Amino acid sequence: MENFTTGLLVALQGMLIVFAALIILMVVLNIMKLFSKEESKVSAKSSGNAPAPVPAQSYEDNDETIVVISAAVAAMSGNDPTKRLRVMSIRRQGSATPLWTASK
Repeated sequence: MENFTTGLLVALQGMLIVFAALIILMVVLNIMKLFSKEESKVSAKSSGNAPAPVPAQSYEDNDETIVVISAAVAAMSGNDPTKRLRVMSIRRQGSATPLWTASK
């Protein structure tokens, strides 16, 4: 019976330590959030005449992009690596959002 109560007390102490650490972490994160909101408000007020955002860069076909796309096509098609694969052109199809990030 003595071993059972000792084990129970150790388990209870462990849970109390974990929950105390989580509560301390929650308080610290909430304090950090308050400071970050104040900084963003100050920066928003100070930048009243901010310059217009720069438009997204246009993607150009460079050699590295062509090599990566060629390697991906060769890997997915299961072609023999000794055969030559030549990419003639690359055109963007549809939206600019990649398929793996698009919501379904």
